[in-house]
Formats: sequence, C-alpha cells, structure tokens
Amino acid sequence: MLALYLPSGTSRRGECKAILAHIRFHLEATVKDKNPLLTLLGDFNMDEQEVDTLLTTTSWINLLLSHLRDPTNNLTWVTDHQMDFSLDHFVVSKAVTHLGKEVSVIQDILSRYHFPVLLKIQKNLDLTLPPSIKWNTKLLQNHGDELALSDRWNVLQVDEISSQDDLDNSSNNYI
Repeated sequence: MLALYLPSGTSRRGECKAILAHIRFHLEATVKDKNPLLTLLGDFNMDEQEVDTLLTTTSWINLLLSHLRDPTNNLTWVTDHQMDFSLDHFVVSKAVTHLGKEVSVIQDILSRYHFPVLLKIQKNLDLTLPPSIKWNTKLLQNHGDELALSDRWNVLQVDEISSQDDLDNSSNNYI
C-alpha cells in the first residue's frame, strides 16, 4: 500500500511526471509476482479521466492496475465551498480489485479540503496460497527410528557404486 500526495499546479507537472516514473519503476519489480496486492491511494491532483489515461499508457499498462470509484458519489474535494471532482483515488491491482467490497466517499467529515475516501475490503476465501516446497523424502522413509536411536553421523546412507546396475539401483532411490 502506497499513499501518494503529488504536487499540485501546472507549473509542477514535471515533478509529478518524475515522481510517477519513479513509482512505476519500483512497482514493476512487484508485478513480477504473479498476483501482487498493490494499492495506491491519495491525492493524485488529477481528475478521473487523467488517472484512467495514465493507467492505460504504454508505460503503466503492464502493471495491470485499475481505478476504484464510489459509484454513487465522486465528489472528494472542496475549495472555497465549491466542489471539485475526484482528486483522491484508489488505484489497485487485480488481486485487490477482487478483495474490494465497496468504495465510498464520506462527505459528512471534511478534513482540510478533502473528504475521506474509504475502501471496504472483504476477506477472499478463494485466495490460493503458493504451493509449498516438497522435499524428496524417499530416502528418509523407515529411517526415523534409526535416526532417533543412533549417532546422527551414521544415519546417512552411503552407496557403493561399482557397476551400471549399482548406479541404476541407487538412482531409483532418488527418483
């Protein structure tokens, strides 16, 4: 989860682009994981269309991010008692999209100039964990008592291989 508060104003667009390029560079390393749980939230100082355009540009599209919205209310910012649109955003990876239950803007509370944007997350019961590492235990079968009752250095099996048949028999223990 990364909170972004990008500089505002047209004179600072170069700074915004540099910050976004830096963030994108670091996020590209996380998407090598097959199903990353990424959330970017905060004040992007962009409207909805600008965020959507950013996410579909060539440099950002491989991150597979989507923009979550409150379907009933997209007013998140007020200045001089005038509302403006969608300066606070949730941008998430596909894995988080499936966890996101609801996005809502709470207009009852005004924190400085911004209304809080909340993302309710549900527990995903279908989330599969990566496969566990399985060790080859074929050689350890029936050696538990011997290992527990003997000198630990004498438990390891040693194969005397002097012919092709010995090699074939020994290799069967490892396959």
